[in-house]
Formats: sequence, structure tokens, C-alpha cells
Amino acid sequence: MPFKNQTDDPTISNLFYRIFLDTLIEEAHFEIIPEGQIRRILILERYTGNKEISRSLINAIRKRTGADALIIGEILESNRKELKLSVLIYAIDTSSGKLLWTTYYSKTGEDYRKVLHFGRPFTMTKLAKNMADDILYTWNEEHLGGCW
Repeated sequence: MPFKNQTDDPTISNLFYRIFLDTLIEEAHFEIIPEGQIRRILILERYTGNKEISRSLINAIRKRTGADALIIGEILESNRKELKLSVLIYAIDTSSGKLLWTTYYSKTGEDYRKVLHFGRPFTMTKLAKNMADDILYTWNEEHLGGCW
């Protein structure tokens, strides 16, 4: 599902969503429903993205795709000047509609500095990729998501 944008940066939710989706696809533990299939369901169900996800929408996604869970997210904070990003990602069980888990993650470019300037990302794209990798690493460590 596309991520909601709670910031003034109009492109950040799409940027993080695309990077996170690519990272999920690279991860062998998750089976991803193609984005076009989800977007078609959203159109058919007249979901605009500005409101909460209803139980009927969750049921429609489960019925049409067989998905066990939905990964939904929000971009809470974005600052390109200071290179800071905060996201909230949660998983919903499509059979019950209950929350499976929530991940809040907030980082700055400085958080990735190792020595001098080494390791520090200098673009929002690289920061988002580092964060996506960290989130999936944590999910794997906690055995959240796919089959292990």
C-alpha cells in the first residue's frame, strides 16, 4: 500500500515507499503482491488514500490477492536540509483486521557516520535505503513477517 505523507515534502512518501518496496522484494522472506494489482483494487474500491483503511478494503484485498498481511506506512518527519527521516510502518492481518506489529524508525544522516564522514549518507535516497535495510534486518531478527 502507498505510504501516507504527514510532511510538507510532497515527494518523500513516494521516495521511501519505492525504496522500501524494492527492499522488501529483494528480501526472500516476503511474497509481494504486484503494485498494479493493489492499485487496481484501490481504484475499484474508490480508496483515495486520504482516509483510514476500512475493514471492507482489507477484505477486498485479501479476497482478490490472497494476501495474509498488509504493510502500511506513514512518513512522519522529513528534513532534506538536516537529512532526517521518521517513518511509522505497521502490518495488519487481513483475516482479522488486527494489528500484527508496528515499527517506528527515525534517523539522521549523522546516525550512520562511522569515522570522519565515512558511512554517512548525503542524500535522502541513501538515508531511506539505509533505513529500509535496518528495518528489514530488525524484522528478520525478531522473526516478523515471512517464513523463517
